[in-house]
Amino acid sequence: MGLCGLAPSDYPVFAQFLVELGINSTSFNPDALISGIENINKAEESKVSFGMAESSN
Repeated sequence: MGLCGLAPSDYPVFAQFLVELGINSTSFNPDALISGIENINKAEESKVSFGMAESSN
C-alpha cells in the first residue's frame, strides 16, 4: 500500500497511524521530505520499542 500527501510530514500522529497499518510506501514534496522521514522513523522506532516491551513480559 502507498500514500501520497502531506499529512505524515505535518502530523506525527498520522505517521504513527500509517506505520501501525503497515504502509510500505509514501511520497513527499521536496519541502516536506525531511520532516516526513523523521516522523516515519520515530513512528517505526516506537513500534519496535513497544513490540520488544510486550515480548519481554
